[in-house]
Amino acid sequence: MTQNRPVALSLLGFAVALAAVGLALSLSAEDERRVEVLPQPVAQMAQPSPERHTVMVEVVRIGERGDTVIAGRADPMADIQVELTGTAIGTVLADSRGEWVFVPTAPIPEGLQVLTLADRAGGPPSRVLTVISSHHGQPARTILVPPNDRLRVLSGSSRQDFAALALERTPTGSVTIAGRAEPGKGVQAWFGKGLAGRTQADPDGDWRLDLANSAEPLVRVETVDAKGKSQVRLDLPVPPPGQIGAPQSITVQGSLGWRVAFPDGRIIDVVDASAAR
Repeated sequence: MTQNRPVALSLLGFAVALAAVGLALSLSAEDERRVEVLPQPVAQMAQPSPERHTVMVEVVRIGERGDTVIAGRADPMADIQVELTGTAIGTVLADSRGEWVFVPTAPIPEGLQVLTLADRAGGPPSRVLTVISSHHGQPARTILVPPNDRLRVLSGSSRQDFAALALERTPTGSVTIAGRAEPGKGVQAWFGKGLAGRTQADPDGDWRLDLANSAEPLVRVETVDAKGKSQVRLDLPVPPPGQIGAPQSITVQGSLGWRVAFPDGRIIDVVDASAAR
């Protein structure tokens, strides 16, 4: 009996090991079954969710005659109100994943329009500024004004080598400028004689500069070559902070633009300042 004890213990250890392997395989198979029934890929589920009651606009497509498609994310099953320059034009319900698509029943009119999207349960609005030209064939200028971030140009003129399409003054006084340039082109801004910021146009030709507060009434933006030498420049007026009012016309570089002042103190100049190399 004593001599067989090590053998018995060995057999018992082997049996325990087999049971552990079987349990691990069973759990692995169960995990695989759980993964298979997920409603969407894990990579999509890992995407950051919007803040509660915040409507995020991710895609805006506007045709030459104002036909529009807007899509984005919100709370799951959120009821979203859509307004066009202060007039309600419809609602859209987000699905169980928080995704939504809105197609207005009528084209967006020419000129400057402000699309406002907000969760009817409360929360800050997202806005899309659009400028549709009366000359069909020119792309609509589309500017996204999210509630918790600086403005972003979604589409705009592509006929010029260098263009500034939007300028924002925030309630705190900081300034954002966005536009188009040759992909990879260096862009920099000056307040007076002080360099305020540098950036580079992305592969799509979009660029954005987020600048600190300044009391200067003008900002100069320019392209630079590989050695940092100035090439073409644009001078843009900067609105003083704190203005609140209705949209009004302004003149920038001899071209007609628009200024939109929102109740929260954000001021957006939609401009068409451009220059060729």
